[in-house]
Amino acid sequence: MRVLNRGLDVTGFLNSLYQWAATLTSSGQNMPFALPIRADKVDQGFQMSLLRIKDGSPMSVGDIVGSVESVEGKGDVLFVRFFEGPASGIDRQGPPPSNPRERIQKNAEALIDIPIIMQTMKGAIQTAVAQNAKS
Repeated sequence: MRVLNRGLDVTGFLNSLYQWAATLTSSGQNMPFALPIRADKVDQGFQMSLLRIKDGSPMSVGDIVGSVESVEGKGDVLFVRFFEGPASGIDRQGPPPSNPRERIQKNAEALIDIPIIMQTMKGAIQTAVAQNAKS
């Protein structure tokens, strides 16, 4: 969660973050990723899906979703959340943990590209804020 500066061009900020997500795998700096990544624009944000092939089609094993939401008393806030994808258990050996938090944690830990994505996201957020500050 990051509280955004008042006066920030939120549309431009979100476009900057989407561009970062969409070009992350083609920048050369972070390649190669273990899993293909698809970036999509979503309402008030972006989604990065880490993909595997299941039944001949690419399916998400995990999604990183960044969205800007209005929070009373704070203003606009960037939230970054992780969700299990429909193919999250594709390589799982045995049953998934019954505790939802533990299941999501295990799924996130199994996706070895997440640390690099999250490390580069911090700089992308800072750059997007700087580029979209209204004077």
